[in-house]
Amino acid sequence: MILVVPAALVLLGFLAFGLLSDRRTRRRGGRSRDSRSMEVDAREIRRDLRAWKRGSLGSSGADISWMKARRR
Repeated sequence: MILVVPAALVLLGFLAFGLLSDRRTRRRGGRSRDSRSMEVDAREIRRDLRAWKRGSLGSSGADISWMKARRR
């Protein structure tokens, strides 16, 4: 019983912090991203980096935006 009360207070503290953080992010125009959208973004970045490494032997590889546009 003695450990339940502090554990509940810590849990409530984490929940309150999460709510305040989410509110602040939404006010600033941001949004919470789900794991699927982050996974898709990471996959696109890895794909672009692999293509840049393969093609950068003769160029700087500065412009790789054509790859993302082509996949749309």
